[in-house]
Amino acid sequence: MTLGFFDESRNGRWIVGHGGDTQYFHSHLQIYPEEGAGIFVSLNSTGADGYATLALREAVLHGFTDRYFPTESGPESGTVDAATAAEHAATVEGTYVGSRTMHSTFLSALDVFSTTQVSARADGRLLLTPGLGTTSPALYEEVEPWVWREVGGQRTFAVRVADDRVEAIGFDGAFALLPAQPERLPAVVFPVLGLSALVLMVAVVAWPVAAIARRVRRRPLPGGTSRVARILAKVSATAALVALVGWTMTVLAAMSLDEIGELSLRQLQVLQGIGVLGLVPAVLQVVGAVRHRHGWWRVLGTALLVLALAGVAWFAFEFRLLAPSVSF
Repeated sequence: MTLGFFDESRNGRWIVGHGGDTQYFHSHLQIYPEEGAGIFVSLNSTGADGYATLALREAVLHGFTDRYFPTESGPESGTVDAATAAEHAATVEGTYVGSRTMHSTFLSALDVFSTTQVSARADGRLLLTPGLGTTSPALYEEVEPWVWREVGGQRTFAVRVADDRVEAIGFDGAFALLPAQPERLPAVVFPVLGLSALVLMVAVVAWPVAAIARRVRRRPLPGGTSRVARILAKVSATAALVALVGWTMTVLAAMSLDEIGELSLRQLQVLQGIGVLGLVPAVLQVVGAVRHRHGWWRVLGTALLVLALAGVAWFAFEFRLLAPSVSF
């Protein structure tokens, strides 16, 4: 990458270009310095879905190259033997996230939803899901040590390895994929967050139902836990659940390039903070239920509430929902 342009060479032709998106326009420019030619594409609509313009721009740009500047020879054959290709593929296999991401604000949560899965095939090739620069899976074969090319295409990527571990996958001139941290893998985050949200939803709905049932049957609350602790636990669980819904809507709005006021973000942080602080009264509820032998079902319910609040609190700290800065 130099002076804002990417190396987008195709068919053996030197091509420099740059594409980009705003909320309303989606554009791409390519220049052929040696041929004295160029092409510019701009669309004023997103289309049927968020990635429709990407496929359309690629079809126009690649079609232009293939028609007016076709390749003069076929792709070079690989120079990597089958055993080495299989070994390298096994090393690269794993889950990756883009290096171009947010690290210090709530939008770091997007990493969980934008992972790339690299799978080693028995024949030594790599399957990327999704493929580079596309929303569909793509198959790659190693054409020289630690360099792969798309099967039936021209996209390439290179892998930087140190001590038999992948440091980065580089592609498209100035982009890279980095190994995902284990605690941020979708297989870890989604179950923890999903189960925590489910427990909180059940608790928020069950509390008023249980209160009505006790009043109808004229049964008192079991002793052992202070009324203040019970109220604080309920308020905290409700706040944590509302915060999760609010963050979800906020992230979707940010991805759509909608304006988000700082006040609304601070309000979500307050709700999130109340959910974190609610761990204290929630733990007191568990202690009271155990000490006064409220029964296994009540002990289990209060323990699940603690785990749910802890799961949401972990997500909030891990993905910077409570970061001092809300600038994005």
